[in-house]
Amino acid sequence: MIAGKPDRRGVTLIEVMVSCFLTALLAYIVSNTWKAFDRAATGVIARCELVREADLALAYLADDLRGLASSRPSSRGIVVDSDGLHLIFQDRTILFAVQSDGRLLRTDSASAEPPRSSPGMRRP
Repeated sequence: MIAGKPDRRGVTLIEVMVSCFLTALLAYIVSNTWKAFDRAATGVIARCELVREADLALAYLADDLRGLASSRPSSRGIVVDSDGLHLIFQDRTILFAVQSDGRLLRTDSASAEPPRSSPGMRRP
């Protein structure tokens, strides 16, 4: 220590406050960046799941329509009414209906009867 000058080790209160402010600012910027990437990734995942479900629904519909075209003409039919799309085969009926939340519902029943509320049946 030099005579007449006090020993100055450490940091002042102002330096501590500035470093705390800069650390908090850096943490805020990093967290907002992370949230932006997380929101984007969540949106992409949701859209991918929706596309996958739509592909599956279309595959079921295509298989059912192929089966409808290959069965005997006298034992098949299509009915479209307020309930949805009915594919009627000799041994079963498949109903495709859109639910109130927008999901497509496929129901397979053992009955080959057309729905009673339908005015008629269209033959392919």
